[in-house]
Amino acid sequence: MTSKPAYLHFLHRDQYYVVNRKGEIRRHIGDSQSEFYKDWILIGFSTHHWRNSPDISLEEAFKKPASIVGTLVWDKDHGTFRVWGGRYAGKVPRVRAAWVNDDPKV
Repeated sequence: MTSKPAYLHFLHRDQYYVVNRKGEIRRHIGDSQSEFYKDWILIGFSTHHWRNSPDISLEEAFKKPASIVGTLVWDKDHGTFRVWGGRYAGKVPRVRAAWVNDDPKV
């Protein structure tokens, strides 16, 4: 029996993020990596900006990381639910790459 990969990695707005199976997020900045934040939790992903909730769960993203490429990110930061938004190169920023493995380093 093979073990499930422990970490989901993804690229968003040219920054790398790592998520553990509890949904805790860690951001990679330059040559350093932050700790996993207990109050910053990834909820899921959505395929369209008009959605009012994620349509791809964290569990599904671990099973099929390619399914989140091109999606919007949903999180809960210190109790506030958010969709990662803003503008990047004139467009709503989306996940550009995703993979899973057992290494918490990017």
